[in-house]
Amino acid sequence: MKLNNLLDTKKKKIIAGACTGILILGGIGIYALSGNNGDLILTKNKITAELGQTVSTDVADYLNYNKIDSKKAEKIIKDTKSKNNFKYVTVENKDENGNVVTKEEKDYPSVGKYKINFSYKDEKETVEVTVEDTTKPVITAPDSIDVIQYTDLATFNFAELLQVTDYSDVNDWQIDTSKVDVNTLGTYDLKISISDVEKNKAEKEMKINVVEAPIVAEGEVAVTEIVTDENGNKKTVVTKK
Repeated sequence: MKLNNLLDTKKKKIIAGACTGILILGGIGIYALSGNNGDLILTKNKITAELGQTVSTDVADYLNYNKIDSKKAEKIIKDTKSKNNFKYVTVENKDENGNVVTKEEKDYPSVGKYKINFSYKDEKETVEVTVEDTTKPVITAPDSIDVIQYTDLATFNFAELLQVTDYSDVNDWQIDTSKVDVNTLGTYDLKISISDVEKNKAEKEMKINVVEAPIVAEGEVAVTEIVTDENGNKKTVVTKK
């Protein structure tokens, strides 16, 4: 049995090891051993997974190989039936107008409590699975931005500059511009934050530079544009049109 057969941090596979007692494996709690004295002996009956982790439903990943010889284990793996009540996450892919074009079911379950039921001959074992989301959203944003003096920040499209990654749905951006004086040239602190539906909150501090508008010719206007650089990062450019 491969005890350390885990996937990456944001998407781990829950597996059992040939071990006893209470373990913490890659952030996954193993709380109890099976009390069964028959052939279907598991290493655990309860597991906790973070949202975004895949959870194995294969009995081979839960058998206690310290208490089952290899030949018997092969037969158990072959003949055991597995059922579960997982509800897997479904992601909606939308077009530029916000219309749903496709739906994609992920290979990890939603937040909630589930059961994996194993049956072998007349033996039955259940693994209780708790999926929770305790991870903050990940914010991607420039360290500083430029805006033209006298810009109305209430209508400035900060969201276009910001990106967030999270396995849960997120709420709207919260932008704290209370320390910014757009009437006076200078550099100010700007705080942004966002929370997901599980109330995990991420925050980031940025600098906002209030700059003088460029001199424009008749018929031109000074604007603050949001552009994407060659590395795919968003930034502001003060220009004229």
